[in-house]
Amino acid sequence: MTKSWADNVSLFVNEGAGTYQPARHFAANEQPRHIAPTDLDANGTIDIAVTNNTNTFANSLGILFNTIDD
Repeated sequence: MTKSWADNVSLFVNEGAGTYQPARHFAANEQPRHIAPTDLDANGTIDIAVTNNTNTFANSLGILFNTIDD
């Protein structure tokens, strides 16, 4: 989920029984708008591409690489 007013992306991990772990928040550029989860670096983990739309970062793209070993 993007939170443009907080300049971050929140990730909720599904625990499989209809519940979620507490949100994990990751910094993003100003006013993130959309996310696209995909394996961008071909290492078998999901990364997140984030679009931003502000005067400073107009039509920019940020990448959040997954560095968590589960």
